[in-house]
Amino acid sequence: MVDKLRWSDDTADEYVDRILYRLSLAIEEHITPGRWIIIGHPPPPPTLTIFPSLRILRATVVVVMSLIVGYFFFH
Repeated sequence: MVDKLRWSDDTADEYVDRILYRLSLAIEEHITPGRWIIIGHPPPPPTLTIFPSLRILRATVVVVMSLIVGYFFFH
């Protein structure tokens, strides 16, 4: 029974071609008509200078964690 189900490269290629063709048709049905143009670049992520409280909090966490690790490591 298993011998009858041998896959050759040709049948796999035909299967992939058939699936890609049907997938491309389905995608084309859902794409809005018109031309897509990318203009510019995405806006940069906010920097930490906008959030000074986060910078202070991060520095405090680093100092506290360093003290805790130092206490357990050297004590």
